[in-house]
This record gives sequence, structure tokens and C-alpha cells, in this order.
Amino acid sequence: MAISKKYQAILFALAIMAAATFLSWRWPLPVPRLLLAGPAVALVWLSFASGYVDSSLGMGYGVTLTPILLILGYHPLDVIPAVLVSQIGNNLVASVAHHTIGNVDLRPGGRAFWITVAIGISSTIGTVGAAFLALRLPENILEAWIGILVFFIGVITLASYGRHLKFTWAKMVSLGAFAGFNKGTTGGGYGPVVTGGQLLCGVPAANAVAITQLAETFACFGGAATFFLVSTAFSWRLAPFMAVGALAAVPFSALTVRVLKPVQLKISVGVLTSALGMLLLLKLFVY
Repeated sequence: MAISKKYQAILFALAIMAAATFLSWRWPLPVPRLLLAGPAVALVWLSFASGYVDSSLGMGYGVTLTPILLILGYHPLDVIPAVLVSQIGNNLVASVAHHTIGNVDLRPGGRAFWITVAIGISSTIGTVGAAFLALRLPENILEAWIGILVFFIGVITLASYGRHLKFTWAKMVSLGAFAGFNKGTTGGGYGPVVTGGQLLCGVPAANAVAITQLAETFACFGGAATFFLVSTAFSWRLAPFMAVGALAAVPFSALTVRVLKPVQLKISVGVLTSALGMLLLLKLFVY
């Protein structure tokens, strides 16, 4: 009996996760480990969970994963570049998957294509500029900014439920620029702005998710390249584990968008995001 393509993709993703978990736990190669076994496995699965939500809703990867990793004790300049790098492959593959199964039509010349171009260009500029700023901010100020921004993104995500605005190209460019700034300084805060903004402006939910995924690919690439070219005050050691987990989530999320209402996930992400932002602020200023 032949296995359909969607189930082949799911089986392939499960095989990737099984192999990544095994290799992270029992490293067989004669080169030094990047991380200890426990943290490595945790990173793979945290990235899988965050990648699933992000590719399903167009938001939730960096804005949830960044504060979690900061709460666990990782440094901002280790986390932010790793989030950017790990999302490049995940977002590109996710956008292709959404297009392939019919969640969106991203062919050149269509409305979704031009929305992607407008958001992608403006957000890349915002991300590159913000990456320069992140490299110059003291670590405690950067963590505080991340906590405040993540908290309010969660609140805004919940507050925007059920509201609608008129679509304009200027709004799309503004969304991209602001989201790119968030991405470059925190590693997150892109999807809630771009996906939420598109939904507010009447873009269909499935289209908004796929457009965000593809536009964010360019923003992540620009931000990661800036960190790589401008400074060595960070580490790439987290990126491989996060990239594998996020990429393996794509087949599951593409199917989820097709069969479930994104509203339920949106509310969950809003609640989780607000809670994580508050936890990070408590960690900085109370404990």
C-alpha cells in the first residue's frame, strides 16, 4: 500500500527528530561536543515545539524560545543569532510547504507575492539595523528590553482578537519594519506583529501565516549575516540543535494550518508570550 506524500513527510520528520535526539544524547563522533547531552536534547525538542507553533500560526518561535533560553541561563548574544539562523531553513521550507499544499499562492505577480515582497524588504532593513544596536547594548538592558517587548506582544496579540483595519501597502511596510526591529534585538517578536497585523487588515489566516514565514526568512538571513560580519562577541553553538528541531516541525504545522482554526493557537501564544515576558522580568528584577 503506497504512503501518501504528507505521511511520508511526517515519517521523515519523525526520523530526523529520533536521529537528532540520539546523536545529541550519545555523541559518536571524534570531535568535541557543542553542548552537554541534556541541554542538547532539550534544545532540539524546545525548538521543535516552538517551530511547530510558529509554522502553524506564523508566530511564536523566537518570542517564546528566546525568553525560555534566557530564563535557563543562556546569554542574549548566544540566543539571538542562533534563533535567526535556525529559522532560515525552517521558514523557507514552511513557506514552500504551505504553497505546495494550497494554503497560499505565492507565485510571482499575485497579491500574496507582493505582500511578501513589501514586508520582506522592510523587515530585512529593520532587522539589520536592530542587530547593530543589539551588539552595542549592555546585556542586562538587552534582557530587560526583551522581557518588556515579549510581554506586550503577548498582550497585543490577545487584544487584537476579532478586530479589523483597512488594508494598505503602507501598513504592510510599517509592519515589516517594526517586526524586523523586534527580530534583530530579541530574536522574536516578528510573527505576532506581521501575522497579527495582516489578520487585522483582512488578509486570510492561512495566507498570512505563509507570507510571514517567507518574509521572515529574508529578515533572519539579514540579521544573521550582520552578526556574523560585524562581531565575534557571540557563539553559534546553539544553532545546529535549534535548526534541526524547528525544521522537523514543518510537516506537522503545514497540515495543522489546513485542518485547524488558527484562532485557538493565537490565543494560546498570546497567553504564553505574556507569561514568558513576565517571568523574564521577574528573573531580572526580583530574583
